[in-house]
Amino acid sequence: MESLFKIILPIHILAGYLAFLIGLLVIFLRKGDKRHQKMGKAFYWLMFIATTTAIYMSIQHWNLFLLALGPFTFYAFYMGKRFLKWRANDISPLISKTDWFVYFVFTANCFAMLAYGLFSPESGRIVLLVFGLLSLPDVWKDFRRFTGRRLASDEKEWLREHIGRMTGAFIAGTTAFLVNNPGFLVNYVPVVLIWLGPTIVLIPVIINWQKKYAKAKIEA
Repeated sequence: MESLFKIILPIHILAGYLAFLIGLLVIFLRKGDKRHQKMGKAFYWLMFIATTTAIYMSIQHWNLFLLALGPFTFYAFYMGKRFLKWRANDISPLISKTDWFVYFVFTANCFAMLAYGLFSPESGRIVLLVFGLLSLPDVWKDFRRFTGRRLASDEKEWLREHIGRMTGAFIAGTTAFLVNNPGFLVNYVPVVLIWLGPTIVLIPVIINWQKKYAKAKIEA
């Protein structure tokens, strides 16, 4: 098993670095153009590799903190891609068994993060508490969407969700990187602020993009 870990580790590192770099490019590219679409697909699959390998490594070399970030990150980019397909007012007929499975794993992970954040003595509990709280609205809204109890508020809701989920995946991936590699920043910035930095910086950006691009015509 240790030899497998040594094989997976460089794959994880390479995929993570490439996902971060491509994610930055996607952020600055015009949303919806051909370059954005191609880079977005690359980001999705790199995040898939980085996240699944991270979950495996967190289990083999037990790291509950990073293990909790795995399902959170996976759900974000998974749903970000799915919302490109879900443009109907009622998406419940489009929901697959895989969608339900990923949703239930995410939901269980959300409550696990909240429990860890509330009761663990570890310093990283604040980050997981924040991520758990940020997950709660999606747990509730997506359940209602999946069961047909929540209809799209307008024709661009899928776009706002796509932007929010994909950027959320970038935030989670960057947070995981900073948790493992805080570097010289620890000499100048409190560790908790380093870990929450991507969330603090990018959530206002997400809100701005959602308002901006929900009004614009986007090619898909």
